[in-house]
Amino acid sequence: AVEASWLRSLLAPLPIPEQVQVLLMWEDANATSFFRPYLDMLPQTFDTPLFWTRLQATELQGTHLLDKSISLRHEMPRSYHHLKHTILDKHAALFPMEAFTYERYLWAYSIIRSRAFGNFTLMPL
Repeated sequence: AVEASWLRSLLAPLPIPEQVQVLLMWEDANATSFFRPYLDMLPQTFDTPLFWTRLQATELQGTHLLDKSISLRHEMPRSYHHLKHTILDKHAALFPMEAFTYERYLWAYSIIRSRAFGNFTLMPL
């Protein structure tokens, strides 16, 4: 699926990590994906600062993680809006909104950041 040249060319304007996010969301939206067994094993929720309430985030006071967490919480909506405006909305038939929501965007981000290092490759073993 990743080798599909039309999809790769469509996502080419995006940074590599975001391309991988969209591809992960794409595969997850496909009930018959070759990667379905792997996708079904992935967590659906996360307990990371990205998903914490403000009260929970106060636990990070005095650490460098608080600033990073705040920065990420501001950046993610902007990144998603850019993706939605430049790719998802322009190709709505390919990217159904129920599968490409902001929540699924955060999920894909969290999967990649917790399982891929360096070149952002996810490789089910």
